[in-house]
Amino acid sequence: MKVCLAFKPWPFIVNSDTASYSNGVSILITTWLDAFYSAKPNPTNPAQLVSFGTSGHRGSSLTASFNELHILATAQAVVDYRLQAVITESPRDSDYR
Repeated sequence: MKVCLAFKPWPFIVNSDTASYSNGVSILITTWLDAFYSAKPNPTNPAQLVSFGTSGHRGSSLTASFNELHILATAQAVVDYRLQAVITESPRDSDYR
Protein backbone atom coordinates (compact mmCIF):
# COMPACT_ATOMS: atom_id res chain seq x y z
CA MET A 1 0.00 0.00 0.00
CA LYS A 2 1.49 3.33 -1.10
CA VAL A 3 0.81 6.36 1.05
CA CYS A 4 1.45 9.86 -0.28
CA LEU A 5 3.17 11.80 2.49
CA ALA A 6 4.05 15.00 0.61
CA PHE A 7 3.12 18.17 2.50
CA LYS A 8 1.60 16.18 5.36
CA PRO A 9 2.60 16.00 9.03
CA TRP A 10 4.72 13.11 10.29
CA PRO A 11 2.37 10.12 10.05
CA PHE A 12 3.98 7.79 12.56
CA ILE A 13 3.36 6.92 16.14
CA VAL A 14 6.64 5.38 17.27
CA ASN A 15 6.88 2.99 20.19
CA SER A 16 9.96 1.05 21.23
CA ASP A 17 9.63 -1.62 18.53
CA THR A 18 6.93 -0.51 16.08
CA ALA A 19 6.02 2.50 13.98
CA SER A 20 2.34 2.92 13.23
CA TYR A 21 0.82 5.09 10.53
CA SER A 22 -2.08 7.19 11.73
CA ASN A 23 -4.34 4.94 9.61
CA GLY A 24 -3.41 1.95 11.78
CA VAL A 25 -0.84 0.26 9.52
CA SER A 26 2.14 -0.86 11.62
CA ILE A 27 5.73 -1.70 10.72
CA LEU A 28 8.18 -3.42 13.02
CA ILE A 29 11.18 -1.13 13.40
CA THR A 30 13.47 -4.15 13.73
CA THR A 31 12.24 -5.38 10.32
CA TRP A 32 13.04 -1.97 8.83
CA LEU A 33 16.50 -1.86 10.40
CA ASP A 34 17.32 -5.47 9.51
CA ALA A 35 16.47 -4.73 5.87
CA PHE A 36 18.49 -1.48 5.96
CA TYR A 37 21.67 -3.32 6.95
CA SER A 38 21.19 -6.71 5.27
CA ALA A 39 19.24 -6.23 2.01
CA LYS A 40 21.44 -6.42 -1.09
CA PRO A 41 19.98 -4.32 -3.90
CA ASN A 42 20.21 -5.71 -7.41
CA PRO A 43 21.83 -3.03 -9.62
CA THR A 44 20.13 -4.48 -12.71
CA ASN A 45 16.67 -4.00 -11.16
CA PRO A 46 15.49 -0.41 -11.82
CA ALA A 47 13.12 -0.62 -8.83
CA GLN A 48 16.11 -1.08 -6.51
CA LEU A 49 18.19 1.83 -7.79
CA VAL A 50 18.26 4.81 -5.47
CA SER A 51 16.70 7.97 -6.81
CA PHE A 52 16.59 11.44 -5.38
CA GLY A 53 13.88 14.05 -5.64
CA THR A 54 13.39 17.56 -4.36
CA SER A 55 12.66 16.27 -0.86
CA GLY A 56 15.48 13.76 -0.62
CA HIS A 57 15.72 10.08 -1.48
CA ARG A 58 12.93 7.95 -2.81
CA GLY A 59 13.03 4.41 -1.54
CA SER A 60 12.72 2.03 1.35
CA SER A 61 14.92 -0.54 2.99
CA LEU A 62 11.96 -2.92 2.87
CA THR A 63 12.10 -2.99 -0.95
CA ALA A 64 15.93 -2.77 -1.16
CA SER A 65 15.55 0.61 -2.89
CA PHE A 66 17.35 2.62 -0.17
CA ASN A 67 19.67 1.16 2.44
CA GLU A 68 23.21 1.24 3.80
CA LEU A 69 24.75 0.06 0.53
CA HIS A 70 23.08 2.93 -1.34
CA ILE A 71 24.52 5.44 1.13
CA LEU A 72 28.00 3.91 0.86
CA ALA A 73 27.84 3.90 -2.95
CA THR A 74 26.71 7.54 -3.03
CA ALA A 75 29.51 8.59 -0.67
CA GLN A 76 32.05 6.65 -2.77
CA ALA A 77 30.77 8.33 -5.95
CA VAL A 78 31.36 11.76 -4.37
CA VAL A 79 34.90 10.75 -3.35
CA ASP A 80 35.64 9.37 -6.84
CA TYR A 81 34.31 12.52 -8.49
CA ARG A 82 36.36 14.80 -6.22
CA LEU A 83 39.50 12.77 -6.94
CA GLN A 84 38.87 12.77 -10.70
CA ALA A 85 38.11 16.52 -10.70
CA VAL A 86 41.13 17.21 -8.43
CA ILE A 87 39.00 18.93 -5.81
CA THR A 88 41.21 19.06 -2.75
CA GLU A 89 39.66 21.72 -0.55
CA SER A 90 36.43 21.43 1.32
CA PRO A 91 33.75 24.14 1.35
CA ARG A 92 34.96 24.99 4.86
CA ASP A 93 38.33 25.93 3.38
CA SER A 94 36.91 28.34 0.83
CA ASP A 95 36.57 32.11 1.03
CA TYR A 96 32.80 32.29 1.43
CA ARG A 97 32.58 31.73 5.18
